[in-house]
Amino acid sequence: MPKHSSQHKAKPKGKRKLLREFVRDYPRIHLSLGLLGNATFLVGSVFFLYEPPLQTVGTWLFIIGSLGMLLGSIGSVLVKVEKGEW
Repeated sequence: MPKHSSQHKAKPKGKRKLLREFVRDYPRIHLSLGLLGNATFLVGSVFFLYEPPLQTVGTWLFIIGSLGMLLGSIGSVLVKVEKGEW
């Protein structure tokens, strides 16, 4: 027998609930992380063109920027999943 639309999924409790609310309610954070990641990635890429002290800084900026872009994208996907758009 099919389930009725009045039945709801069990709500997550504790830390999972807080994380889901955070992901859903703050999409600007995901966008900001992505933009900051892009800017850091770009600066790090330019630093690769210089001598070793700046190349090392550029490497770390490149890594941090990549992480920012990844987290921003993951957050955006989680928001779409939460809203049922995925």
